[in-house]
Amino acid sequence: MYFMDLILFFLDSYLWYIIANMLFSVSRSFYLGVSIWTPWRNIFSRLPKRIYSKVLATTDMEIKYKPKVLISQIWNAIVISMYREHLLAIDHVQKLLYHQVPSEQEGKRTLRAPTFFVSQEDHSFKTEFFPAQSEAERRISFFAQSLSTPIPEPLPVDNMPTFTVLIPHYGEKILLSLREIIREDEPYSRVTLLEYLKQLYPHEWDCFVKDTKILADETSQFNGDDEKNEKDTAKSKIDDLPFYCIGFKSAAPEYTLRTRIWASLRSQTLYRTISGFMNYSRAIKLLYRVENPEVVQMFGGNSDKLERELERMARRKYKICVSMQRYAKFNKEERENTEFLLRAYPDLQIAYLDEEPPATEDEEPRIYSALIDGHSEIMENGMRRPKFRIQLSGNPILGDGKSDNQNHSIIFYRGEYIQLIDANQDNYLEECLKIRSVLAEFEELTTDNVSPYTPGLPNTNFNPVAILGAREYIFSENIGILGDIAAGKEQTFGTMFARTLAQIGGKLHYGHPDFLNGIFMTTRGGVSKAQKGLHLNEDIYAGMSALLRGGRIKHCEYYQCGKGRDLGFGSVLNFTTKIGTGMGEQMLSREYYYLGTQLPLDRFLSFYYAHAGFHVNNMFIMLSVQCFMFVLINLGALNHEIILCQFNKDIPITDPQWPNGCANLVPVFDWVARCIISIFIVFFISFVPLVVQELTERGFWRSATRLAKHFASGSPFFEVFVTQIYANALHTNLSYGGARYIGTGRGFATARIPFGILFSRFAGPSIYIGARSLMMIIFASITVWGPWLIYFWASTLSLCLAPFLFNPHQFSWDDFFIDYREYLRWLSRGNTRSHSASWIGYCRLSRTRITGFKRKALGDPSAKLSGDVPRANFTNIFFSEVLGPLVLVAITVVPYLFINAQTGVTDKRDTSKEAAGLPDPKPSGALVRIGIIALGPVAVNAGVLGGMFALACCAGPLLSMCCKKFGAVLAAIAHAIAVIVLLVFFLVLMFLEGFSFPRALSGMIAVVAIQRFFFKLIIVLALTREFKADTANIAWWTGKWYTMGWHTISQPGREFLCKITELGFFAADFILGHCLLFFMLPMLLVPYADTFHSVMLFWLRPSRQIRPPIYSLKQTKLRKRRVVRYAILYFVILVVFLALIIGPIVGSKFITIPASLGRSLPLEIMQPTGYNNNDTTTSTTGRCIRGECPVWNGDADSTGGGGGGAAATDAAARRFRRYMAY
Repeated sequence: MYFMDLILFFLDSYLWYIIANMLFSVSRSFYLGVSIWTPWRNIFSRLPKRIYSKVLATTDMEIKYKPKVLISQIWNAIVISMYREHLLAIDHVQKLLYHQVPSEQEGKRTLRAPTFFVSQEDHSFKTEFFPAQSEAERRISFFAQSLSTPIPEPLPVDNMPTFTVLIPHYGEKILLSLREIIREDEPYSRVTLLEYLKQLYPHEWDCFVKDTKILADETSQFNGDDEKNEKDTAKSKIDDLPFYCIGFKSAAPEYTLRTRIWASLRSQTLYRTISGFMNYSRAIKLLYRVENPEVVQMFGGNSDKLERELERMARRKYKICVSMQRYAKFNKEERENTEFLLRAYPDLQIAYLDEEPPATEDEEPRIYSALIDGHSEIMENGMRRPKFRIQLSGNPILGDGKSDNQNHSIIFYRGEYIQLIDANQDNYLEECLKIRSVLAEFEELTTDNVSPYTPGLPNTNFNPVAILGAREYIFSENIGILGDIAAGKEQTFGTMFARTLAQIGGKLHYGHPDFLNGIFMTTRGGVSKAQKGLHLNEDIYAGMSALLRGGRIKHCEYYQCGKGRDLGFGSVLNFTTKIGTGMGEQMLSREYYYLGTQLPLDRFLSFYYAHAGFHVNNMFIMLSVQCFMFVLINLGALNHEIILCQFNKDIPITDPQWPNGCANLVPVFDWVARCIISIFIVFFISFVPLVVQELTERGFWRSATRLAKHFASGSPFFEVFVTQIYANALHTNLSYGGARYIGTGRGFATARIPFGILFSRFAGPSIYIGARSLMMIIFASITVWGPWLIYFWASTLSLCLAPFLFNPHQFSWDDFFIDYREYLRWLSRGNTRSHSASWIGYCRLSRTRITGFKRKALGDPSAKLSGDVPRANFTNIFFSEVLGPLVLVAITVVPYLFINAQTGVTDKRDTSKEAAGLPDPKPSGALVRIGIIALGPVAVNAGVLGGMFALACCAGPLLSMCCKKFGAVLAAIAHAIAVIVLLVFFLVLMFLEGFSFPRALSGMIAVVAIQRFFFKLIIVLALTREFKADTANIAWWTGKWYTMGWHTISQPGREFLCKITELGFFAADFILGHCLLFFMLPMLLVPYADTFHSVMLFWLRPSRQIRPPIYSLKQTKLRKRRVVRYAILYFVILVVFLALIIGPIVGSKFITIPASLGRSLPLEIMQPTGYNNNDTTTSTTGRCIRGECPVWNGDADSTGGGGGGAAATDAAARRFRRYMAY
């Protein structure tokens, strides 16, 4: 209990940090004016004046124009840019633009401002200036809101500093191909990418189609095809169908390219990033032209010369560099897409690694950092001639790749500042117009003219601004529940918490879209650390280096970039794992040591809770759940065996309990209730920042609807699962190391992932611990049921079922049983020839975390398949893999021993009718019993494996010549025997426990812990390193040991131990996998379950949902046969499992086990039943002397723990109901 209280204390301290941070952040948002709850700022009606005063630098203009002239040019450019991006229709544009109208003075014209600025402020009526809740509305609203905040005064374009945008690129999509857009490449996908995007952005697709039709009509008129008869006019709607389906009617490249660009600008592609950040160049040219009308007059009507002058200024002030380390090795499609980028944006610079073959065989190849742009000459080989080519001392890719990619290209940055951008971001013209104010935040534009070395000057401790953080808008937030959850986490951490942390000095550098002081950072460790493994989260180390070297890190509220986040369950969890393992490496770094020992207490606590404390808190949450499960099984065993005291809350606790000898568990139950409330609050506190963030910036209705959609879509289940993934990633990394970069893959998650792949990915991190917890919660529900257990039922089920609950089309009837077939094949394949997607491959891979791989052998091609996995330190392995499971054995065996200890059964012979014919009570051999049940299957499996080994060695090489699947058949037989043996031993345990399900379940909990400890002991102490190839496993089942050379001597013994563990794991995985599938059956039987599930995941109305896939007649017949066949198999196994559990319980009521049978078994392994365990008395003591004792009916509980069977369970239930009634 004290340990549990200590854990909950840490959870509560993190809770207070969240609440305090949130309150201060909200207060600062009101101060800055970024909240919508500041209507007095009149963000729309004052927008034109704010554009003039905060976006334009008009103080140094030589020719003075009316403000409306300058404002109109800026505003019209913003509106037209949205029209070109197909965010606004032409009728919306007309309402939003400044128009020239005739003036009151004859012969003159004047500008008429749109009514938007006035009417948008008045919420009493709605004017259709743009679609409701559209991207255009969001962008214009944020632009107006941001200009109401304090912003540094901009400098003229001539005086603004130069900066560079740096984008690292490895294998991210550059531009979507036509095949990817209009064809279903995924075997389990139900929709093409274009169809899905049309559902997500219907208004933008409609604008795109109208624009394309106008272009097609203009082209046809130019070609002389403008004459139309009545028949052609009647067919116009039919002719337009291709436009609405795929966006073009002609297969000409200019039309197909438009569709590819439209789709790419709504996906997470490099083209979207570059297109967005080239808006900086457009913004600089626009500002230069508006603020310097004399330049326009100087060139008169020569627009070409004017454009060249504007481009010259833009090149002076802005550079964009994409670091493509693989550019020289691109395939044809990637090179064509890159060439299109260079032609579309000639000022785009690309840095890449150019490799020259060595002059002699003994030398290493020479590697250069090269730079090209759209103006570079195209050579004969199709490559562009580099402008700069700098030889490096060796291969710069030494770490995880991304940081090295940034570091080798950093030499090509120009200017004072660098903006680091990922290849899945976006930017907008209206945001780029604020760039001069953003750069002014570095506080370097005004410097003193006095030399700092002048004698007598006061010492000023000025800390320069090293990093300027900025907000991010997650443009993937409305793409289903998982995308919205990922977006919400990014919004709260990147905006709400960053706002407060920057003020108190706890903010660090998190990569994107932060601005860096180029000179400060490149001379103090660089912008990115690149040691392999340690610097997995490479960005944050730059922030720690800046902090340690006296730099300041600020946060900018009025500027934001677009950002894409992970959209699928697998990619979200991959990102979570990467962050968790990266935090494990950070905790071991010297930077954390320096900060932890040198920061003052206030900044240290802020730094801790904002970074490491979050991950440690996740570990504490899951540890508290586990500790609570341990408490529950002990409490359940105790409540099952004792006589519960009568409880009256109105009497003093010092009064004697009634009846004498009872156990008063009421304080324990009260403590349990308090613990549950604490854990419940801490779990759901994660929703509070998102709700408050939405409330302050978007209003009550948007906040309420977003929270409601989260709860309706099962977000709490996902949050529990993510917490476990964070905790497991941190624990695994601290125990075994091996942190590595994980490519998350940020495509649209519309494809159904097979059950076997999901099981192999999440079994180790979550499903196994969820299954153990589920067994404990079932035991607790039987013995100490209370309504508060519903919360833990939800938590444990989420640990087991969350990967499948958030899998698209998981509850489609046909796909479910087709997937069941794939799951059985996944379990059985890989024993005759190696297969990457197999259970044996998953088992070997999970084992290598402890054993490691053998060293790479020269000339062995299989050694190239995976890198060396270093074996973890033995001390770490011992504590994590041996001591931890051993403690779990002790924790689970103790309640089992107590529940079988015949508590309350006296040595005196019971003369009651129920005990007639029973022998004198004796202690039962519960420890021996549980040892036999736990290790018996292992012994049987060892015997089976010995026979299979002899059969394979003798007959395998010969029979394999005619029977290609001899090894697979042998493996299938052994695995089937392992499953049957495990089920048989469960029945044996039920029999030995007198068919008492609570006792048998308690025994199975202990059996699982004992077997897990035994198998871990074998793996840690007896197994050597693993071969990278699967030759030993195949040789075991086929007998072809001669293929292993000298290893034939040592490998059979090692493989025998491996197979003992594998058969045990296979039996458990087979049963666990089927139990998970059985848990999904109720949802599968609900009519239209797949439709409701798709609404939950994708937030698409049923009328707009994705059609089912279309199969050929032959495929349809084949699928139907498979569905029928495997549905029958599924339900047969379900009936068998139900019979194994329900059969003994029901049969015990009709079958009496003779007492002589228990006496005949050795070692007292059979649990005695039928004894009366009520040893309480009703003597009048204490207040009972005054006649205040309640009437005690001893018969109500006379069949407690010793009675066994259903009677004991009913008695325990009655006791607990009596407590709950009080």
